[in-house]
Amino acid sequence: MRLRILALAATVLAAPASAQMSMGTPGNYAPTQYLPDDRTPPPAYTKAFTALAEKVVHTRAADGGKLTPEHFASLQQELVALNRKYRAHPGVEVQP
Repeated sequence: MRLRILALAATVLAAPASAQMSMGTPGNYAPTQYLPDDRTPPPAYTKAFTALAEKVVHTRAADGGKLTPEHFASLQQELVALNRKYRAHPGVEVQP
């Protein structure tokens, strides 16, 4: 009798593990890739935008805290070109 109870307990305890194993393990996953949508910019755009933002910060610091009109125009043109290249419309501008 005790043997039957132990066998039943072992079966009950092993059931979740065996059910999980019967579902199979996932195969090799493909590396994460960019899937375009309307809300997420491509990684290359994000990288270029971040580099431009850092350039603005460094240029502003070199200009004494405020961009000169020439630097402002140049950086704004770079931003417009970047947005055109990736067809992005982030709604941001370079702030003098």
